[in-house]
Amino acid sequence: MGVKNKITPLVLLFVCITSEAAWPYRNGPIAGEDCDDLSGMPIYNNMDFNTDILPLFNDYSCSSCHDGSDGVLNLSTNNGPPLLTLLGSASQQTGGVFIEPEFPELSYLFQKVNCQMPFDGVRMPATGAIMTLEDQGKIYDWIYQGALGEFPPGLWYRDLIFRNSLESLRD
Repeated sequence: MGVKNKITPLVLLFVCITSEAAWPYRNGPIAGEDCDDLSGMPIYNNMDFNTDILPLFNDYSCSSCHDGSDGVLNLSTNNGPPLLTLLGSASQQTGGVFIEPEFPELSYLFQKVNCQMPFDGVRMPATGAIMTLEDQGKIYDWIYQGALGEFPPGLWYRDLIFRNSLESLRD
């Protein structure tokens, strides 16, 4: 066995480790600071935007400020389906994607309700009570499970093969 054959596996191992560490979806930092710890909260399975998440936005009066009238963020059903404006859309202020299906840590909307000091602006809701850990967990799990709920189903493409309760674990 030549020297070249002995080095190749080590090089491949190094490339795999450094590639994984550099991949932002797996090890990227959460941009917000002083974020709530959801690790002890129960996992909510089969989350859907219309039945589970939109009512939260209504309960916390999010849609009263974010009604889509200013063209920035729509969390209300008054100006079209709110989910489609969240998926893949970026904040005009920060450029951060509101919802990155399967990656709550990279979703600006989750950061705004979970962190005392989000990447930009203030924690939401800005007026009234902060979301409970339970409600934050629901948003986290909904995003982690693919941010489902558009109608008709399948309007938004997801590269999601298999997610169920066996995979839903928070770190």
